Amino acid sequence: MIVYEFDSLEEQLKSWQKILGGTVNEDGLFTESLTIKTFQFPEMEVILVEGNPHRELHLFRKIDSKTAFVPILFSLGLAVTRNSNDESRLEEQKNEMDNSLSGANLTNIDSILTFPPEENINVVALRVKSETLNQFLDEDHPLLERLKTNKPYFIFEDLDPKMKNTMMEMKETYSSKLFAKNYIKSFSWLLLTSFMEKVNLRKNRAISNIKEKTLKSVILAHDLLLNNLSEPKTIDELCRESGLSSTRLRELFKEVYGQSIHQYYQHFRMMEAKRLLLSGEYAVSEVGYLVGYTHLGHFSSAFKKAFNMLPKQLLKKNY
Repeated sequence: MIVYEFDSLEEQLKSWQKILGGTVNEDGLFTESLTIKTFQFPEMEVILVEGNPHRELHLFRKIDSKTAFVPILFSLGLAVTRNSNDESRLEEQKNEMDNSLSGANLTNIDSILTFPPEENINVVALRVKSETLNQFLDEDHPLLERLKTNKPYFIFEDLDPKMKNTMMEMKETYSSKLFAKNYIKSFSWLLLTSFMEKVNLRKNRAISNIKEKTLKSVILAHDLLLNNLSEPKTIDELCRESGLSSTRLRELFKEVYGQSIHQYYQHFRMMEAKRLLLSGEYAVSEVGYLVGYTHLGHFSSAFKKAFNMLPKQLLKKNY
């Protein structure tokens, strides 16, 4: 395992170069398998990562509490192992994590980022000035106090279609020199705004005064929940492995991820079912099994409730 610590844009590029080789210039880092582009604006710094690494990479992301920037990570096809203070669990956890996990997170907790080998990576990291981020929050938003005092927090949001499309637009834009920086700035603001709109919907939800260790237990439960959709863990199993009581886990999970455990799991497996069907590699019955259904009728009903069409109708529409 290769672990590097970094807390600035320059150090971040140097860390990547030590791991991957390649060439660093004013635009970023360029290797045979990855492209990492960097952009600096008055209100934020932007890092775009795209490519297919030839081997699994682990990078330690250390949050500097003294920096003027707040990091927000948007990822497609990136697994995140967040228990950075427990390296002995890394080898065990990296086999438990679902590398297809996508989402956006805002946190001040140190973390280990795991990039799977030979899988496409599309990552946008925004390092936003604290005063800029604060402007997105109402004065009575519970997160504002966390940002000012640096108490532990972790906010996760799924990527909605608008956010995914923005990330893809950014990927296409940086391959062109003409006006690339102007477009990246506009897309970065759009991505940040889309994310903070979701965060503001949590305005009326209190943020518990919990310890960092407890917060990491919730994140571990989340990763275990989505580890194997065909054989999902029960609440009792999640509680046992995370070390939290059922009441505490349910309460904190909804606080961090914005939905109950059941709602979150159901949404995730429906999105995964749709992705598998659109890949054209699986029959409807196979997809149902892969996302945890033993009865095809129950799967079809749940899919129709989520997308207003049956699985076979989706296949017919696209193939």
